[in-house]
Amino acid sequence: MLADVKAYDAAKACLEDGSDELIPLEITERRLRGEPALRIWREHRKLTQEQLAKKARVSRALIAAIETKLACRQFGRAPSRKAREGAHPQLFRVNNQ
Repeated sequence: MLADVKAYDAAKACLEDGSDELIPLEITERRLRGEPALRIWREHRKLTQEQLAKKARVSRALIAAIETKLACRQFGRAPSRKAREGAHPQLFRVNNQ
């Protein structure tokens, strides 16, 4: 029981200090309808495709392609290690708006 209380307190502290967040119902509903996750989170963070591309150090066209699922069809593979490492690590953090 004490372990559960400690886990709860730790989770609550993470929410309060901004190091973690809850996923809003709207985002879950949009994902369940099949909308692209990148678009949902970008719009939730109030970022344009251009702003997101700049933060991620990729082209706006790539963001658009990912959001429309063209990138997956065209390339058929996961992003390269170099591309993954080049992206900003806190791109979608609440406190990074």
